[in-house]
Amino acid sequence: MRNRTLIILFLITCILLTITLLVKTTHSLITDITNENINNITLHDLVIDREGVYKEEFDNVVNELSITYDEANILMNSKELNNLLTEILNNSYDYHYANKPKLTNRYIYNKIVASVNHDINIDNELKNKVITKSEEFINDITNYLYNLEITKDINK
Repeated sequence: MRNRTLIILFLITCILLTITLLVKTTHSLITDITNENINNITLHDLVIDREGVYKEEFDNVVNELSITYDEANILMNSKELNNLLTEILNNSYDYHYANKPKLTNRYIYNKIVASVNHDINIDNELKNKVITKSEEFINDITNYLYNLEITKDINK
């Protein structure tokens, strides 16, 4: 449960990313992640179930960051964080299907920092919370993201 909370933190932050992040199982995503739709997956997609209801993990992240739902929505709607999520998901696909190396924890953390710092809609207090928690939980965030199931479209 703690790992999922941390991952959601990242997905909401970045990825909060995280990402971020997340699901009781990968199959409970609104949209299953495939190489065909990978560029359309957003942080929002990762924290809601098939019925469009926020998952328990979303509340855990909000509590962990000590932020409001409005602040969480700012993070989930961040163009920069969603672009980072896309980069990570594409790299994860390449890692699993093309034997390319994973992005490093340091790289992902630095990209989270750059993403939140670049987004003018994220105030300094929220940026600091995201940066601090991302640094604290970067290993769990990276592990979770690379364990998301991304299927290969066999029709291509």
